[in-house]
Amino acid sequence: MTNATFPAGRLPRWMRDKFGGQGARLARQIFALLASGVIFGCAPAGDSSNATPTGDETSATLRIATTTLPLADWAQQVAGPGAKVTCILPSGANAHTFEPSPREMRTVAEASMLLRIGLHLDDWSDGLASANREIKSIAVGDLMRTNGLLPDVTSVTIAATSIEPDGIEATHDLDNEKDQSHDDDHDEVHDHDHDHGDDGTDPHFWLDPLLAREAVTLIAEQLALVHPEQAATFRANAEAYNARLRSLHEDIQTTLSTTARHDFATFHNAFAYYASRYGLQIAAVIEEYPGKEPGDRYLRGVVEKLRAAGIRSVFAEPQFSRRAAEIIAREIGGQVAMLDPHGTADAPPRDTYIGMMTFNTEAIAKALNE
Repeated sequence: MTNATFPAGRLPRWMRDKFGGQGARLARQIFALLASGVIFGCAPAGDSSNATPTGDETSATLRIATTTLPLADWAQQVAGPGAKVTCILPSGANAHTFEPSPREMRTVAEASMLLRIGLHLDDWSDGLASANREIKSIAVGDLMRTNGLLPDVTSVTIAATSIEPDGIEATHDLDNEKDQSHDDDHDEVHDHDHDHGDDGTDPHFWLDPLLAREAVTLIAEQLALVHPEQAATFRANAEAYNARLRSLHEDIQTTLSTTARHDFATFHNAFAYYASRYGLQIAAVIEEYPGKEPGDRYLRGVVEKLRAAGIRSVFAEPQFSRRAAEIIAREIGGQVAMLDPHGTADAPPRDTYIGMMTFNTEAIAKALNE
């Protein structure tokens, strides 16, 4: 068996906690065994309809693992129906804080390519590729930044993030009635830079369909490097899908061009590229640090901003607790709607990139017309 190598500090947190510094070498060995299926004969991520092919079918199948649903959809569109593409992030999981299990490790170990967002959004995937020395690991966002394809969108959210966070776990009560309930999925405190690249680059580029087109072209070229005999097919598939993304962009433009207002509040700071592309402004961000519920002072600041702007709709996201959004909606006399920046595999139409973007645009347009 080939020994896996891991960057310092990149072991999954559960292994670091379990084995500590003295057991790091043992943890790496166990990680490699898990990924290769020697210890656990677990099935790849996904349902039984995606069961692993056997015999000649296995060797002939192009296998791609991705960290997010949009990447999986793009890869499938480019690689074609004969490829087996698996998103290792389960439906409803938080891409910022996810920790892979042996099942996800096995999926990556069997793939020939791993597509990641990069830009520090899915750092948890860094060590996965180390268990498979033959895999080609591509951080799509990092390549787009290197190629100068990602615009600076900080001006879109300056007003939204100017609220001074208090760094205190929220009691979720703006009237001093202490709510001691605790959501175990949102305990961890994250640094502000966790949501952005090391130079402050916003990683959520896929929410701009024109940047998605650039990513699709990049994926086609990376696949062509690995399988040059299919390069023409990959490029033709990318061109056809990019035509659909151009139509999606034009549909979004049309939908948003006649809205009554142009500012809205998001749950976390994910929609800057979208807002920049379509001339919108992010008025407030409910959860500034992904996975960390805001404190009372920050919530009060958001409420004041939304009241002053006359905004009546706030958005929750299926990957996070909606409790903070519900509190703010109650305080402003508004309602909670849903945005899904990552897509959800078991919730059509959000199970495809185009369906997800259409769903989000309809929700935003409705809020902008209230």
